Amino acid sequence: MVNIYFSNFIVHEAKKRGKTCEVLIKEKPNPPFYESRTIEPIHFSDSLQFISPVNKLPLEPMRYRMITCTTKDDLFLFFKTVDDQLMIVITFFFGKGQAQICVKRWNDLEKRYIPAPMNDLTAAEERAILCTFRSVSIRSGQRIQYCLF
Repeated sequence: MVNIYFSNFIVHEAKKRGKTCEVLIKEKPNPPFYESRTIEPIHFSDSLQFISPVNKLPLEPMRYRMITCTTKDDLFLFFKTVDDQLMIVITFFFGKGQAQICVKRWNDLEKRYIPAPMNDLTAAEERAILCTFRSVSIRSGQRIQYCLF
């Protein structure tokens, strides 16, 4: 299994302002990622602590972390494996209504992340990418526009 954590995010603000929308990242109390016994465990929900929490009802089992932007902005979400060998970049192009997933591997020779061919990924890595993508949804007003649960 692959242990993934939320690394960072970037909001590329458009010149024209759109409607305010919120990107919600599902915080799982027990994420489905395996905790390696050889590496200091990092829980997926621990990596979300610097994003503002959304108030939840007392009986609601899930919590969400929220990033606010507009419907014209581009949003980049960066996730990494605990060993920093794999980086998943989920990009939302709100102006175009598109989402893109880019997977990169660390290259020791070049000292940077380079694009990873999808056919080189293991089944566990593919499941982790899909689970990470499904943990994100977009809300505009009271309506969920893009829901991947």
